[in-house]
Amino acid sequence: MRRRNQVIMALSMMVVTAALSTVVFAAPYTYFNLERAVRDSAAQLEALDDPRHGTPSFGQLIEQAREMLEERSASNDEVSQMVEDLMFWQYFFSPSDQHIPPVPLVETDHRIISPPPGVHPFYTKYINAYEDDYTKGIAIVGSAVTPDRALRKVEQSVNKLLSASDDLREAMSSNNIRVHVRGVAEAHDNSWQPGNIGPGGARPSRPSTYIEEEGVAWRNEDGEIHEGWYQLNRHVAVEEFGHSIHRSGLPFIDPDHDIIKEINASYVNALKTGTYWPPQYLDGPGLTDPSMADSLAKEIEALRDGEYFAVGLDCYYGVTHGNSEYKIKTRDEMRERDPMLYEIITRYFPNDVWSPMDYAPEIYDDDEDEDEDEEEDDDD
Repeated sequence: MRRRNQVIMALSMMVVTAALSTVVFAAPYTYFNLERAVRDSAAQLEALDDPRHGTPSFGQLIEQAREMLEERSASNDEVSQMVEDLMFWQYFFSPSDQHIPPVPLVETDHRIISPPPGVHPFYTKYINAYEDDYTKGIAIVGSAVTPDRALRKVEQSVNKLLSASDDLREAMSSNNIRVHVRGVAEAHDNSWQPGNIGPGGARPSRPSTYIEEEGVAWRNEDGEIHEGWYQLNRHVAVEEFGHSIHRSGLPFIDPDHDIIKEINASYVNALKTGTYWPPQYLDGPGLTDPSMADSLAKEIEALRDGEYFAVGLDCYYGVTHGNSEYKIKTRDEMRERDPMLYEIITRYFPNDVWSPMDYAPEIYDDDEDEDEDEEEDDDD
């Protein structure tokens, strides 16, 4: 009952959500959204371990939606309402560790808008990171306290990381991978809100990448870290979205390569050569020390390779770290000392010189437009 009340409370606040953003989403959902909603709803219903209150209604709604898809005669409003109804049940049955409830992909014209109907009202800002086709985008959401510039900087990083491979972008989008940028001012104790879980990457079973505002740093025109972005003094979007790509993108795109097996092998090599130290061993002699032979064997057996790949991706794109897990600091050094990971990254990711920490004047566009509007109002 408590869970249902939370869902009803969330949906009852949709009107407030739309009023909080400068650009309101107005276009109806499309048959693309309906197809995706039916696919995801059916998979979710099938995955439920045991019948629960509401599952018959959910199943009946899915069948009605399938008929709507087959007939293709419904109005735009009817399609939109069906998508929203399916989203309600998806959220109702979503697991407790589902960071973000359903977030459909819509055309945004590369602007920050209010979220489309049915998205949890905690989120008041939405942008779809895509190049030419919005149906292959990555939804990025934030609350009212998340600055637009943080969303835009994350959008830039997501698009850059996916720019070298259409297959990778399509896999990530098809797996519903999305990003939540948590504002510094957000509380962590509002348990019914979806913005109360710490940073981390996504996987198909939990498709939410979670990034903290204080970890979305960049340099200004003078080369200094942008004022107001603190604590981490680095850009974590590459690392966290890298985790998501590792588990939710790369394994789905290249049948000629067992990418997880390749990353595991690269990780083992990095442990043996001392180019990567797991965090729990940073204060010791290191796993290459003869006295650490048993610990090295345990780490190789455990294959905890997730952080290794993500911090390696950071290194490749010039993101500085306060930690010292990865003993390589430059792309050229990676090519020489960690060639296995270097080959994997250059195979799937853009090879040009780019860093998410670079000055990016384009992320200020929306704010400048708002400032100009305010100046015009003052003149009037």
